[in-house]
Order: sequence, then structure tokens, then C-alpha cells
Amino acid sequence: MLDTVVAGHNHAVAITQTGVAYAWGGNLCGQLGTGDFTDRSRPVQILEGIPVAQVAIGTEHTLALARDGRLYAFGCNARGALGTGSSDLGAKSSPTLVSTPESFTSIAAAGAHSVGLTAGGVVYTWGANSQGELGTQNVHFSHDYVLTE
Repeated sequence: MLDTVVAGHNHAVAITQTGVAYAWGGNLCGQLGTGDFTDRSRPVQILEGIPVAQVAIGTEHTLALARDGRLYAFGCNARGALGTGSSDLGAKSSPTLVSTPESFTSIAAAGAHSVGLTAGGVVYTWGANSQGELGTQNVHFSHDYVLTE
């Protein structure tokens, strides 16, 4: 039985009550996390063996929060939206672990930016910041985490 469904511009992800994640839709940037760039018209299981608590979808990237607090990102790394700290702005079709000092308890994504809330109440933002969406005083593009409170 499904627990959560999240839809974005051209793809969607569903999570079952047991934490199994399924994705479908456009996959031009690998935002389905299937390890390839093939569009899927039917749901396909992703992150096998990793129980997923929450997903967040940007325009062409996806975040998946595992039940143990680890965060995975896949899709276009436009303006650093994946939060991997990489200057490689290409596409990642396989889930990549986002490394931070703390585990996340909640995530959000939109456009080409992402947000994560830690158990300690700290908010991390990363990605595009052309409209101030990272919550910092400076408007710029970030390829790494920007701590905001």
C-alpha cells in the first residue's frame, strides 16, 4: 500500500508504507535514480534495499531521505542542486549520498535548489540562489551547503 506520492515537473516518486520507493516519468537527467537516462511510463523500484522515509522533487532532480537519516540525490546537478559539493554540474543517474555532519529529518526541493532540516533544528540549503531562495543575504549560486538559521 502506498504511503506517499510526490510529483514534479515531469516525474513522480511514490513510497510504500514499508519504505520501498518507485519512480516514473521523464528521466533526461537521471532524476528517476535508475542508473540510466531512460524515461519510464510505469513505476520502477529505486533505491533497492534502502527504506525511504521522504522524497522531494525539483525540476530535474530528486532527493530521497532514507529512514536512517542518510540523504540521496540524483538528476541534474544544475547550480549544485544535488548538494554533493561537486563542481561537476552534470547529471547523476544513480543515487549519490549527500554527506553532512548531521542526519536529516525533513527535506524539500524545487526548481534547482534543495533544503534539509536536521534533528538539531539546523537548516541546510544548496543549489540555485538567483532569487534568494537559499535564505542567505547574498544572491549567488552555491555548489555546496549554505547554513541558514
